[in-house]
Amino acid sequence: MEYQALYRKYRPQTFDAVYGQRHITRTLQSQVESGRVSHAYLFTGTRGTGKTTCAKLLARAVNCEHPVNGNPCNECPSCRGILDGSILDVLELDAASNTGVDNMRAILEETTYPPANVRRRVYIIDEVHMLSAGAFNALLKTLEEPPEYVMFILATTELHRVAATILSRCQRFDFKRVEQREIAANISGIAEREAFRIAPRALELLSKLADGSVRDSLSLLERCLIGHEGDTLEESDVIDAMGISSNESLHAIVSAIAAQDASAALLSLDRIYMDGRDIRSSLERLAAYFRDVLLYQTAPDAAAALSSPGFDRDALLADAKRFSPRHVMDITSLLQKTVDAMQRASGGRLDAELCLIRLCTPAVSAGDPTELAGRLAALETKLASGAFTLSAASAAPAPAPAPQPAPPPKAEPQPEPVPQPAPEPQRMDDDDCPFPLTDDDAPPPTEQDYVAPASPAPAPAPRPAPAKAEAEPAPAPRPAARAEIPSETKVAIIKALSGVLPRSVYTYLTLAKMYRDGNTLTLGTEGELSASLLDKADVRTAVAGAASKILNETVTVRVASAEKEKRRASAFDGFDQIMQEGQDAGLPIELK
Repeated sequence: MEYQALYRKYRPQTFDAVYGQRHITRTLQSQVESGRVSHAYLFTGTRGTGKTTCAKLLARAVNCEHPVNGNPCNECPSCRGILDGSILDVLELDAASNTGVDNMRAILEETTYPPANVRRRVYIIDEVHMLSAGAFNALLKTLEEPPEYVMFILATTELHRVAATILSRCQRFDFKRVEQREIAANISGIAEREAFRIAPRALELLSKLADGSVRDSLSLLERCLIGHEGDTLEESDVIDAMGISSNESLHAIVSAIAAQDASAALLSLDRIYMDGRDIRSSLERLAAYFRDVLLYQTAPDAAAALSSPGFDRDALLADAKRFSPRHVMDITSLLQKTVDAMQRASGGRLDAELCLIRLCTPAVSAGDPTELAGRLAALETKLASGAFTLSAASAAPAPAPAPQPAPPPKAEPQPEPVPQPAPEPQRMDDDDCPFPLTDDDAPPPTEQDYVAPASPAPAPAPRPAPAKAEAEPAPAPRPAARAEIPSETKVAIIKALSGVLPRSVYTYLTLAKMYRDGNTLTLGTEGELSASLLDKADVRTAVAGAASKILNETVTVRVASAEKEKRRASAFDGFDQIMQEGQDAGLPIELK
């Protein structure tokens, strides 16, 4: 007997044997039983879901001499003639090879003649979306008002390409993807009839690889059985037959990405390549794995039903704890982009290697400030524990700053005309300073601070010149009244504000240093832009609330900018120089 493919050998012969489309087969059976059969049907759905099978069953059922519960009996002359192809009144056409107007007109001319051996002439037009616009127009009139003995059954996988005028004249049935458990049950039944066993994990892998298509599941099963030795089909046999990478190779790459080990990842990819596996499909499978990891992180209740085939649940749970959700999304996105690029290029090994190198290269994600804060905290912990070995140049202490000369004493008021004042230095608010102001840090004078006496008076005897500032010892530095908060506390405050602040403000907050001076929490920034974003009432209030909860006491928040402090210090230095030059010239200057 000539060999027949499994999906043809085990094609359902009744509506009751169709898997996963009960909502359609029940309706068709009722129509056949009641005799209320339409003149035109449109079956739509993805491949391998039973569209052509149901069309053939309906063609036999409407012509069956002894239908049983709406099913064809498959024993009467009409059923047997349709099955063996001897009755020519049931025609199955492929629209892809009959797209023109002339082809359609030749078919429609036959509708003028009644069937010879059956009650209805049935035209099954598969992939009807391939018809041209002219062919659709030629079909339109006959489809709207066909002879009572003519029936059209149209099938398509691309419903959006079918003309709306055709859709409105047909009874439409949408075929859904068959559930995994029903595909597994069908494969198990066929395995029993074919006298071989299939391991549970192999059955699960095959049913998931079918992606809701019964025909694909049987084609994959047949592919695995060709050349298979033994009476049991194992999961490894399915993996070898499909040419997909094994879970061991997959987990090796995942571990290399987690450890940021590009060498291990590239070696694993090379083993996959040398084993003859397709690199693109391996990256697709890797992307599917990280998709499942994300499902276990974000939707654990639905992850088991939505997960991809062949992955170990324990490994997925472990990796769900090892990676952050944002990191997993970045990995999956890069893998998918690489797979798409490989589809448009030949080879693809270089693309895959570059992708793995990027995945194994430490990089800060601009969209995840929390991850940045966590990495900073880990780095600070390693530095504090001495895990890093610093070079001699890095470990050498910075030289102590040179002592600054003490400011000269204030001059006595002199009854002389006021000189031209120096340009007014920019005054800074106390909040703009990254360090707390002390009593010794007097703000620079303004133009109003230079006051001339009402009437001239004789100048008093000049005082002796002050001693050189260089001769006096520099004052001891004031002890710092503030201290930087621990990195763990900073990370906790930042995490508490996740989703509360705008993304731009949240990012700058993670980069700011946090100092505490009593009940005041200072946010120190480098530039003025970050300071302006953080120094807003609502931002300070939100940070103060989060910090108060973490620190268990009420704190206030202030923002300081290092850039503004530098300008402020420069302004003070310029004023001191003006004062010194004025005193050396004997100019009377009075400060108020």
